[in-house]
Amino acid sequence: MSTQPQPDRLDAVLDQVWGLLIEGAARRHSPFHQGVFASLGEYGPDARYVVLRRAERETSRLAFHTDRRSPKLRQLHDDPRASWCFFGEGVQLRLAGRAIARLDGEAVEAAWQRTTDFGRRCYTVEHAPGARLAEAGSGLPDDALRPGLAPALVDLGREHFALVEFMLERIDWLHLAHSGHRRAQFEAEDGWQGRWVQP
Repeated sequence: MSTQPQPDRLDAVLDQVWGLLIEGAARRHSPFHQGVFASLGEYGPDARYVVLRRAERETSRLAFHTDRRSPKLRQLHDDPRASWCFFGEGVQLRLAGRAIARLDGEAVEAAWQRTTDFGRRCYTVEHAPGARLAEAGSGLPDDALRPGLAPALVDLGREHFALVEFMLERIDWLHLAHSGHRRAQFEAEDGWQGRWVQP
């Protein structure tokens, strides 16, 4: 059950939501650092964990990093509607909105510059995520397993790197507590409009 206080006002719920997301983007051990991100794939909903890298209350935007060759980018190009689900400390957040992949520009370069060598090496693999392999393996080049990354591998990693920005449109907040659950929903209309709903 929850370790979070149970708000009794909609504005306090919204404050809690953004507090959890901003902390999740900043703190690796937060339960809101990773969430299940779902897009629409060839066979229906397609969900996977992604790491929350940015949460901006002022613009109602979240962001994560991915390999630009990932199938999720093709999915988002075809249909940008997406959802994100987080759970921790007795609070479930279900977020809906639209996602767009950014391959170049200042925001992408800034995100890449904040990425550690350990994070950058993930983007040095030869094959696209989901590509068929002849045998089990990470796909990482041998040089990527050594400390530090050679400049050529840094360049290769940057070539495969993408930033996905998620424009938040709806929030569903569920607070689980022994004293009784509470649930609220918000929509981005002239600011955030909220209502209490049955858990």
